[in-house]
Amino acid sequence: MPKPKSSRSDARSLAYLTESRGPRFTLEPPPLVLFSNASGARVDCAAEGTPTPRVEWLLADGSPAPSVPSSRLALGNGTLLFPPFRGEAFRPDVHTTTYRCSAVNTAGRIISLDVQVRAGRRK
Repeated sequence: MPKPKSSRSDARSLAYLTESRGPRFTLEPPPLVLFSNASGARVDCAAEGTPTPRVEWLLADGSPAPSVPSSRLALGNGTLLFPPFRGEAFRPDVHTTTYRCSAVNTAGRIISLDVQVRAGRRK
């Protein structure tokens, strides 16, 4: 039986597969974040892997948590920022809800446990 020919592209593919590592959290968010509208809050999440994973925030239903002007900023560095806000700008869908952090690369995906965010309004 003839021996299969190998090529440089096969070697590169094999090297890529052996060098890939799925994401692993290096900073996991806390299960509960309490803050007042006067203070605001930030929730950090970080992960490592090969290739470098993309970190994003998800809503309770698993959909991405996009930035909401003046209420919630999903930063590219894995931080979810809740700036201080006026009491009348309180939004239950942003300020009293559940989020999860996700890290994904070509080798896999991980999702954090639930993060309960609870903002209190100060008058």
